[in-house]
Amino acid sequence: MRRFFQALVVGLFILVFGQGALLLASSSQEGGAPAIRLRGQCFVPSAGQQPSLPRALKALPTSMGAPARQEYLVQFRGPILPEWRAALEETGAQILDYIPDYAYKVSIKEPSLLSQLERLPGVIWVGPWYVGYRLSPEVLGAPRAKEGLFEVELQKGAQEEWQESLERLGIKLIGQEAQTLLVRATRSQLEALSRLPGVRWVHPFHRARLFNDVATQEISATLVWQDVGYAGEGQVIAFADTGIDTGRDHPQVEGDIHRDIDNRVIHIHSWPISSRFYSLLNNPLDNDGAADLNTGHGTHVVGSAAGNGYR
Repeated sequence: MRRFFQALVVGLFILVFGQGALLLASSSQEGGAPAIRLRGQCFVPSAGQQPSLPRALKALPTSMGAPARQEYLVQFRGPILPEWRAALEETGAQILDYIPDYAYKVSIKEPSLLSQLERLPGVIWVGPWYVGYRLSPEVLGAPRAKEGLFEVELQKGAQEEWQESLERLGIKLIGQEAQTLLVRATRSQLEALSRLPGVRWVHPFHRARLFNDVATQEISATLVWQDVGYAGEGQVIAFADTGIDTGRDHPQVEGDIHRDIDNRVIHIHSWPISSRFYSLLNNPLDNDGAADLNTGHGTHVVGSAAGNGYR
């Protein structure tokens, strides 16, 4: 029995070790050349692979009057060194986004600059940022003629001709907040829209739905209330998050903040980011106040932990 057990252990060790060796070999083989990883797209351009896009969407944006800066991908052979980035910026290319693995999306004024980008230290591939990359997989898979609600994110500094362009394409503008447009359109109209300069990303608009109506059961709060008798009276909780609803809760004033936390906030304050991070940010001095403007995350967390159960 002992001999059988020893043989079994050795057999398992060989099996596991062999599988580990295969996994390591597979990983090293796949890791030989970096991939371009986008939502719905993953390909290794330096190995000759191409994105799986319709031919009509393998195009560059068209101009809206003045000559438009063209967008390209510049991929490096590994983690991007500071001197590689500096050399890229010295060419006049404007860095717009980081794209995994080891790539930047950039805009350039003249296509003649491409050959210079290809010769930069560390660069292994330069390719166009196709208009199809701007459309989410959900948009690309939608029926061409069916209308729906979509969000269109614009690049910073996008020109003001948007209202006219939407009308020309038959797209209805529902609303706008900062650089994000809410529109009603078909897939065909969105494909045409993606060809215009300044479009960053297009994706379906999803209506918010209530998912927190069973949170007390999920975190077993009812057991604490009933079995232990703790309900939170007299406790003060501190939150560091994205803000709280309107950002103000005046004592004895009802309705100035979400009903779940109305007249329960002792103090709220907005602290801008530490100055030591300024060099890493595009907007280091921005301070949007204590209101929860963009994500709703802070309001969700505060309501879960310190809400009165209104909803």
